[in-house]
Amino acid sequence: MSAIMSRPVGRGDLQLMVLIDRIRQKDEGAMEQLYRATEREMFIFARRIVQDHWKAEEVLQDVYTYVWLHATMYTGERGSPLAWLYMLARSRALDSMRRSKNRQCETNLNEEVRVLTIDDKPFASTEVWRNTVVRRGVHQLPAAQERLVKMAFYEGYTHSEIAHTTGLPLGTVKARLRIAIGKLRESLAVEEGREDRTLPLAA
Repeated sequence: MSAIMSRPVGRGDLQLMVLIDRIRQKDEGAMEQLYRATEREMFIFARRIVQDHWKAEEVLQDVYTYVWLHATMYTGERGSPLAWLYMLARSRALDSMRRSKNRQCETNLNEEVRVLTIDDKPFASTEVWRNTVVRRGVHQLPAAQERLVKMAFYEGYTHSEIAHTTGLPLGTVKARLRIAIGKLRESLAVEEGREDRTLPLAA
């Protein structure tokens, strides 16, 4: 890890810097490219720490959601873009390990993101996807993302089936779903903030 942080910036790093700069402008295409360029390496790293496939997937979801929402936080002082991603993945992997290993499934988007890697069976909808706020958030997504979310979570399509039906590469399907999930989580956070502001102050 320290070797990654200290190595000189190379051509690949410059390309990632350009992508992060575009992500700051909410360029979804750049987010897809960053994900596809780094996802495998980040997954291997996270899984090595948490020793669990699904927990590693959750770590990646947190990492890329953070990048999408907070790309402005990256500066060259933090090292190369890849080093920054490693730092984010490591901190979130350690947080995951500190949480209870046997916690019950929660009806929230952090748990539901597990479906983003399941290609061999359709997803069975749960209460979280019937939540009014979530449904409203889905409706507010760009049309292309809304279609993929509905196919995956409401109509029971697997990722492979979505790719075949839409003609999109499988990696693009997964990347767009991750971006959509990040937006839904942001919508939920905003809605929760509104609800908090409606609560009476304690005396």
